[in-house]
Amino acid sequence: VNCMCMMVTGNHNVLITNPRDINGFVKELQRWQFSAFLGLNTLFVALMAHPQFKKIDFSRLKGTNSGGTALVSAVAERWKGMTGCTVVEGYGLTETSPVVCANPHGDHSRLGTVGLPVPGTVVK
Repeated sequence: VNCMCMMVTGNHNVLITNPRDINGFVKELQRWQFSAFLGLNTLFVALMAHPQFKKIDFSRLKGTNSGGTALVSAVAERWKGMTGCTVVEGYGLTETSPVVCANPHGDHSRLGTVGLPVPGTVVK
């Protein structure tokens, strides 16, 4: 779904086919000037531990979204310190919908919450 959303909105999408290959992942990130990043807590930790991570150009990074598992506040704070970009959390079920709830980007984001229902979604 992420690939489709990026293409429909006219963006370029880089698909990392093996996210467990952190060396390869970092090399791909170094090749692109990206404006958005989607990941989960364990991926953020692994990437930030890589010695080449600090050399990636994050100057165009405008949004980082986290899902799949709870985001640890220390990880989110470290990510922001290293990239300059706040991580926002969301919630969804891959098998039913890509996103049900998401935190807004900016000052209204609340770490430790899944955010608000996305427009057109009813949550009971």
